[in-house]
Amino acid sequence: MVLKSEQHCSRKPEDTCLHHRAFQKSPIKTHAVEPAASVFKTKTQIRRTIEAEGIPYTYVACNALAAYFLPNLGQLDDATSPPRDKVVILGDGNSKAIFVKEEDVATYTIKAVDDPRTLNKLLYMSPPANIMSFNELVSLWENKIGKTLERTYILEDQLLKNIQEAPMPLKFFLSICYAAFVKGDVSKIEVDASVSVEASHIYPEVKYTTVDEFLNQLRSQAELTSLRAEESSKEFMIGGSTPIVVVEESKLCTLEDWVKESGSIAIDERGNILAEELGYTSSEDPCHTLAEESSCSLAKEPDDSLAEEQSRAERSGRSLAEESSHSLAKESSRAE
Repeated sequence: MVLKSEQHCSRKPEDTCLHHRAFQKSPIKTHAVEPAASVFKTKTQIRRTIEAEGIPYTYVACNALAAYFLPNLGQLDDATSPPRDKVVILGDGNSKAIFVKEEDVATYTIKAVDDPRTLNKLLYMSPPANIMSFNELVSLWENKIGKTLERTYILEDQLLKNIQEAPMPLKFFLSICYAAFVKGDVSKIEVDASVSVEASHIYPEVKYTTVDEFLNQLRSQAELTSLRAEESSKEFMIGGSTPIVVVEESKLCTLEDWVKESGSIAIDERGNILAEELGYTSSEDPCHTLAEESSCSLAKEPDDSLAEEQSRAERSGRSLAEESSHSLAKESSRAE
């Protein structure tokens, strides 16, 4: 919350200077339970004090931040990507919620800074395409990944019990979710033109990110992560018919840059073969350094050309010995 002094802000509604901004969820008309209820009550008291003092203001109600709730579809675990098998939904999943990407919150807020239409009003962010229930959200995600998720619903009575028993900060998070996603408080605020304005309505030129577009980004990220995991889990072999790649000392690669071609060897900056990263253990392959790898490779795969040279030399040696013996026999015969 930022307050501007009298010399920087007049109290006239027509003034367009930078005035007080309260970046917060609207605490008006809520079904919140503790501990969220106390926080909302305090925010309401602060608002009333600001208004009583005649301080110019704009309250910003941004609703549910997309990058906070959508990456794992609001799951209560530590997952950083949307579920692909099972999903937990608070309540019956039918209450509407509003999701706004953080960059869009910033864009709308910057535009409202010197806009006389937002002076002494609530700037409410409710992009039409981003108003949806959790059931609709999950269905949208299912369509994108081509799978049907197993849905588990935590109904209102059970959720209230969970809130009472949960430790902080989970207790606070659940109490927020109860008001926003079970009771649908964020989608029930009425935009009264005398005290509030809706951001996407007064700034139609802003192309906000829709939930559909945000989920497309999540799907692309999930596919990329899956592809990388598949590549890193390929079975690499040393010896046998698999070619061995010798990396010069000046070209030792890091974990991120290790060669991805089949049969390659991953080597860290110290020249150690990253056995575990390659899918085999040190017990399966004794080679751990470049020098050891080189000797092991020779032991495992004798050079065919070297073996041929040795064979040719042996044959040549036998030929010379036979010729020498034959010559000695001839000389001895002449002498007799």
